[in-house]
Amino acid sequence: EYVWANIECFKTLPDFTPFQDLHSRKRESGPLSGPFYGNPNIGVISWLNLPIYGLDFGWGKEIHMGPGTHDSDGDFLVLPGPLDDGSVKIALCLQVAHIDDFKKYFYEDILCENQISS
Repeated sequence: EYVWANIECFKTLPDFTPFQDLHSRKRESGPLSGPFYGNPNIGVISWLNLPIYGLDFGWGKEIHMGPGTHDSDGDFLVLPGPLDDGSVKIALCLQVAHIDDFKKYFYEDILCENQISS
């Protein structure tokens, strides 16, 4: 429910240009080079409409389908669940230093939403 609410929020944004093509932007070199390195922002990408299940390359039904790598700080993917029941899977890449803060704010918001709707 939380993820779906955020997806609906993103749909209302008039311009996605600032969020596009992150990997092709020039980056400074150094130990913190790369998209968002040193920056605790999150880029959200939806794979909800990609046909990622039912792929058979001759070895039988897939066990897992998802991104091959998470190589940029703040990479956040929303994937459809495997049961076609509306569930979602989340793939998230953060620097270790930001994980505790992410958990705090993520779960704090969920707890507030649950208390409001109760």
